[in-house]
Amino acid sequence: MNMKVSKEVAKKYGLDTVPNWKQEAAKTGKERPKDGKTGQDKPAQKAFLALCKAHGIPVPDCEYRFAESIGRKWRFDYLFDGWLAVEQEGGIWTGGRHNRAVGFIADAEKYNHAVLLGYSVIRFTPQQMESGKACAFIKRVLNGEGEQS
Repeated sequence: MNMKVSKEVAKKYGLDTVPNWKQEAAKTGKERPKDGKTGQDKPAQKAFLALCKAHGIPVPDCEYRFAESIGRKWRFDYLFDGWLAVEQEGGIWTGGRHNRAVGFIADAEKYNHAVLLGYSVIRFTPQQMESGKACAFIKRVLNGEGEQS
C-alpha cells in the first residue's frame, strides 16, 4: 500500500528514501518485512509517522505487542501515549481478513481484551489513514476533545 503524502512532507521526513522492496530484495537478497515484525522501516508506516509529525501529534509505538501476560501475542498497529491503540482495518472492499467471520471474531476478541487491559481502541480504513483524517481524529482524542455542541 502506498500512502499519499505531499512532496514537501515526504522530503521533510525522509520519505523520498523509502526503498522499493522489489529492487532492494534484488540487491540485498532480503525479502520484504513480513507482517508482525517491527516495522518502522515499512513504507506505509513511515508515511503514517510522517503524517503524525505533520499534524503535530506524538510519534506512536509501531506494532506494539500487548496481552503477553495472558499468553497472547497480539499487536496494535500503533499505540499513542501508552493507552490509545490505533488499528488500520484493511481489505474492506475485497473481503479481506478483517471482514470474514473468523478474522472478525478474532479481532473482536483482541479489541475486547484490550479494553479489559485499559486500552482505548480506535479503528480506521486505509483511506482515512492516507488522507490525514485519522491523524486529525487521533489529535482530538489525545487532546481530550469531545463532541462540540
